[in-house]
Amino acid sequence: MVGRKMSPCEARPLHCDWESPSRFPALLPDTVHVWCAALNPPPECVRQYAELLSSDELARAARLRSMAHRRRFVVAHAVLRQILARYVEGDPLRLRFRSEPRGKPRLVGSEGDHWLSFNLSHSAEIAVVAVAEARELGVDVERLRSFDQTDGIAERYLCPAEQATLGATPNDAKTMLLLTYWTRKEALLKATGDGLSMPFDQLDVSGIAGALPRGLTIPDGSGVMRPLAVMDLKPAVGYIGALAVEGRGWQPTCWRWKH
Repeated sequence: MVGRKMSPCEARPLHCDWESPSRFPALLPDTVHVWCAALNPPPECVRQYAELLSSDELARAARLRSMAHRRRFVVAHAVLRQILARYVEGDPLRLRFRSEPRGKPRLVGSEGDHWLSFNLSHSAEIAVVAVAEARELGVDVERLRSFDQTDGIAERYLCPAEQATLGATPNDAKTMLLLTYWTRKEALLKATGDGLSMPFDQLDVSGIAGALPRGLTIPDGSGVMRPLAVMDLKPAVGYIGALAVEGRGWQPTCWRWKH
């Protein structure tokens, strides 16, 4: 819950310690905070979290096909509300969101020079939330898993340079590389607001990320070239992720959310 005490960590190459802050961290103009949360808290916690969601969010959760999917949705969105509420010093239940024309969510009431940017991704039992001040950003997380048709996926979603690198990679490392490319692309396109509307095979991420944020410039949905930087994340054992943030010179700090 919100008042739980935690201790700070430094962002380290490729992944962070993902520890907890002793008090809620201040968000400085040139910092990006990334939070990792488990999606399998005790049942009583899930019930409390459901009370934080809007009627629309509860309806979306109810449409999901399994109890596990519904529970993960509820916990992920309740954690997002709690994190954002701490930054804006508000009530999680009273936060309101709106969607941009291409579907990117915004926090209602967060305008002006110090508007709050955020992005949420979740896979299996992990959610990741990225937050920054006045910078567009995107984050993605994926559970590591095997694929039967790695080459077929590569032909459809990877550019020629990425396909060549994947083809030269040993079979036991192909899944990791494929998901590394995938999370980088997802994070970048979420940062520009394009989501899956931009073809994945038009975006080359084969040499831009890794230990530290690496810069590149890509067009957004309107054709405007946008400077972004990307870094890989390792939020938990068995998961891989990526963070993309507008501009240069930002410093990532990773935290672990405690229920």
